[in-house]
Amino acid sequence: MIRRLELHNFATHEDTEIEFGNNKNIILGGTGSGKTNLLQAIDFAFLGVVPGTTLHELIADNSESSEVILDYDDPRSGQAYRIHRTLTRLPNGKADHDCFLTNLGTVETVAKHPDPTQRT
Repeated sequence: MIRRLELHNFATHEDTEIEFGNNKNIILGGTGSGKTNLLQAIDFAFLGVVPGTTLHELIADNSESSEVILDYDDPRSGQAYRIHRTLTRLPNGKADHDCFLTNLGTVETVAKHPDPTQRT
């Protein structure tokens, strides 16, 4: 279950923090308010990619880097984890990214880039 999502310079979100409830969560907003970008951030956190979008497109305009932090509970293990992915704009117009997966109970970094969520 996703508990928290934090975005910095990710697409249309300069600084956004969302705490999710235990049940269903509804996100409302007008056209262009960033609802789709929230879903893209979740995809990026778990997968490291967003289908149909290149990584450099996920970095906010006028920014050189972006980050997504997602806290979740793994139902299989009962453990709480934090995925922290960063994007950095490269001079060639592309983007590089890094990722860390941390067990929030032990504060131990479980895995690093490229695909740490495969371990949970």
